[in-house]
Amino acid sequence: MAIRVLSDGLINRIAAGEVVERPASVVKELVENSLDAGATRIDVYLEGGGIGRIRVTDNGCGIPFAELPLAFARHATSKLARFEELEGIATLGFRGEALASIAAVAQVRLASQPAGGEGGEVIVGPDTPLSVRPVARPQGSEVEVADLFARVPVRRKFLKHERTELQHALDGLTRLALARPELRLTLRHHQRCLLDLSPQRGVVERLRAVKGDRLGPLLEFGEEIDGVGVAGVVALPGSDLPAAAASLLFVNGRPVHDRLLTHAIRQAHETLVMRHRTPFVILFVEVQPGEVDVNVHPAKAEVRFREPGRIHNVVASVVRDCLGSWGREAEGEAAGGGSAGGPPLATSHGGQSVAAAEVQSDYPSERAGETTWSPRHPPGLQGGAAPVAGSPVVARRPYGLTLEAWRGQAVGGAGEGVPSGGPEPPGPFASLFARQLTPLGQLHRTYLLAADGEGLVLVDQHAAHERILYHRLKAQHERGSAEVQGLLFPETVELDAAEAVLLEDHLDAFRGVGLDIDPFGDRTFTIRATPALMKGVDLAAYLRRALLELARLEGEGRPPSAVADQLLFTMACRSAVRAGDFLAPPEIEALLADLRDAPLPFTCEHGRPTLIRISTAEIERRFKRQV
Repeated sequence: MAIRVLSDGLINRIAAGEVVERPASVVKELVENSLDAGATRIDVYLEGGGIGRIRVTDNGCGIPFAELPLAFARHATSKLARFEELEGIATLGFRGEALASIAAVAQVRLASQPAGGEGGEVIVGPDTPLSVRPVARPQGSEVEVADLFARVPVRRKFLKHERTELQHALDGLTRLALARPELRLTLRHHQRCLLDLSPQRGVVERLRAVKGDRLGPLLEFGEEIDGVGVAGVVALPGSDLPAAAASLLFVNGRPVHDRLLTHAIRQAHETLVMRHRTPFVILFVEVQPGEVDVNVHPAKAEVRFREPGRIHNVVASVVRDCLGSWGREAEGEAAGGGSAGGPPLATSHGGQSVAAAEVQSDYPSERAGETTWSPRHPPGLQGGAAPVAGSPVVARRPYGLTLEAWRGQAVGGAGEGVPSGGPEPPGPFASLFARQLTPLGQLHRTYLLAADGEGLVLVDQHAAHERILYHRLKAQHERGSAEVQGLLFPETVELDAAEAVLLEDHLDAFRGVGLDIDPFGDRTFTIRATPALMKGVDLAAYLRRALLELARLEGEGRPPSAVADQLLFTMACRSAVRAGDFLAPPEIEALLADLRDAPLPFTCEHGRPTLIRISTAEIERRFKRQV
């Protein structure tokens, strides 16, 4: 078969497949162009889920009349001139492919008016030669795309139902809206208005505007570690999230799908969410442009970090610290008095005080108050930590101390219409441990009942005790001072061949957590000592369960560092009081007090909630005392 040079038209249609997958791809490219043009208002109109018509109107800088034909030339862009600039690219688009790709598979009209210049209109399509004429219109641009894939029936038949395509477009716009809370954004589908977002002060307000209060209480976090900025919001563990809720990730203001960041989020939530459940996080990561490659995916939906391990560790650490510090910070907020009403929000800044001289980090220290970069696409999270006088040199610090432009840029870009906002009230559990819980009794020998002045609290006694024991065991393990008791009569356990091999590989790990185990034959092992907290535990059952979990970890490719944690998880679970165990009033009181002092007290190590609250208002509503 002879080698041929493809025609420009065929090249364009093939290349369009990399950029234009569905109507949502067109909407994304056009809205990103508007954002790069400095637009503060963008209006999107769709027909037939975007298959019939897409129209995007903005108030950006506009395109000069003489440059309008170049807008549809492949690889023509105003954002890049030299190869060296690619490493420092900060705009959402830069390849100069979007309009050319769209025009290869749809009829396109572009009208644009620059400030103080001549406006014009371009019409072009798969079978329509490019034509330009002068027009007068308001400053900004309007791009209309009609009959997507009409001349490419093979591609069109792979599009989904109108509702499905509309949902994809809506999801993409929602991501961009969260990245730019200062933006005025509307979306209409035929005569129906689906989005009408005014400029908001930050991501939290924008999220509430898009999702309402369905996500429940949210924690806000923001911290910079060694030049890596991490900010966002996270739903409380155990929140009743919609099934469709998923993490939203942004890198330097760009919405992305990234396995590295997703894994870091899941690692931060380990023991806080049940297996196979997805935590909800909106995460913004900011790094120097040269530290991330945004040119690794045709649709720019993925990125590659220069130091992925460092980014992973920073993200996991900040999110985990936020979750870990919330209980204690919420207690302080409630004790100090919080405002009533409004959407629930608890704030956290990585769980670290700037005066914490003992802060440990794997990265070089930086002086508080210094920063070597300024974020171009701020998430505009509200609130911020106040500077602490006499702060020592630390490697970690809250955003609010040094990256004030991060928060202020979003507000300033929104104009006078941005609400000033105020302090957010604490979440619904914020005062849970701010006052003493009064024990009321035990229900079905499984749940503890208590009151705290604001309602009724039900505690799962096994889940709560498991959380308490895990942190005691972990603290002893980290100090290297596990309290071990020798067995008066060593216990022998016989395992099957696979279990025996696995145990031999991990004997040092078991000994490291306080279990003195020695081989006693081909498949028999002797247990001579256990941690003191493992009183009354069926050691054979524990050993087999622990080995089952270790086999799962190996199958998932988990690192060796996860082994000790898993052994402690299983140890705490097997040692905790069980459902059906009777607890005397002093035992109930002691368990509630210990839970109050435990880090991350709201879930057990399997991610199940340790407690639920029924507010007095809810009880009164059930009894029809409130109408």
